[in-house]
Amino acid sequence: MTLLYEALVTPLYGFKLMAFIGGVILWILDLFIYPLFLAERFFLLGIMQAFFPLVISLAVFEKFRSLAYTFFKLYAAVYMLVPAFFLVNVFVNALYTEINTNFWTNLFGSDVSQGIFAPVVQLGSIGFIVFLKFKLYRRATSFTLRLFTN
Repeated sequence: MTLLYEALVTPLYGFKLMAFIGGVILWILDLFIYPLFLAERFFLLGIMQAFFPLVISLAVFEKFRSLAYTFFKLYAAVYMLVPAFFLVNVFVNALYTEINTNFWTNLFGSDVSQGIFAPVVQLGSIGFIVFLKFKLYRRATSFTLRLFTN
């Protein structure tokens, strides 16, 4: 009964509902971003573990010693991805908290969490955070690998 009342009284109810559904979908996607990048790291470690005996046995020869050094640097870089991902999570969570507590209030001059466009504001906030997490995880991966391998 309450939903029917909301649909009849609230203007742009469908828009609000679609923004809410989009926000929930983005929130679920946000939950799986970190495990996705950790699975990529786990996969790289598995591949490196498979080639580790070959690299060690080839490192005996002088021509392949630089290959072993490069392999060990890459191994250290893949291990250091987790602290980089952790720092991205800390930064993004602090940014999300700041956006939801101060940004919208200072931008509009009133509390938008009670208004008609509250789901749209939440959709925008969550969409920005999901996009930023993807970008920063990619940047953290490339930066860490470049830092240790070059």
